[in-house]
Amino acid sequence: MDELSVLIEAAQANDEEAKKVLIERNMGLIRHIPSRWSPPN
Repeated sequence: MDELSVLIEAAQANDEEAKKVLIERNMGLIRHIPSRWSPPN
């Protein structure tokens, strides 16, 4: 299994550190999603 799959499985098993790592690695996506549907300034 690759590292991402291991992290996802650990996060689903309530591993807080795995959840933190997944969130940190996906911050770009997390920031991009709201900006995509925000009205222009």
